[in-house]
Amino acid sequence: MKFPKRQTDISQLAEIMLKGYFSHGDDFPNINRTKLVLEKNKLKNSLKVQLDKRAALSAAIKNKNEKLRILINLMKNCIKKSLVDTRGNPTKMALIGWGPRANPHPKSVPGPPKDLIAEKRNNLLYLIWKKPSNGYEVKCYIVERRIQSKVNQCFGLWQIVGSSIDTDIELENQLKGVNLEYRVVAVNSAGKSMPTNTITVLF
Repeated sequence: MKFPKRQTDISQLAEIMLKGYFSHGDDFPNINRTKLVLEKNKLKNSLKVQLDKRAALSAAIKNKNEKLRILINLMKNCIKKSLVDTRGNPTKMALIGWGPRANPHPKSVPGPPKDLIAEKRNNLLYLIWKKPSNGYEVKCYIVERRIQSKVNQCFGLWQIVGSSIDTDIELENQLKGVNLEYRVVAVNSAGKSMPTNTITVLF
């Protein structure tokens, strides 16, 4: 079983781990459940801050990502200790949501991400989109941009300007005085999706 990459999957695993640790505490004596709850709640609170304080968007995202990093490190450390605790009966790892590796399934290309929107704040561009609706796994999202020529008014080739494992990204130092078009593509091991809707931004 691999550690999840998507934020929602990480939060879900944390909930399952806590449920297992509190319900079967005697099986996992080395786990500091209080600390795991604390860090999970810090992440939850930071997500609320990100949504409520859009004016402080940049700081909120950085704060959330830091809390996510701390939670990931703590969860991985808990899993390592739990593997030691249950070495005599590894099947007990399923009690905290860490079961045996699933059989591989054929992968399909994800559907296109949806509803791409943009927010400009000074020289920062914040892009937000929704996950594909077909439910296939997404490893990451790639953000592409193309620039409109001032000479012939035609747009150039699409170029990659960023990537994200979440459904948002912050881009700095975008070009000024020209029309910029953006789109987002979902990627997994099977390939790339069709792009989102295209949006035009002028700084």
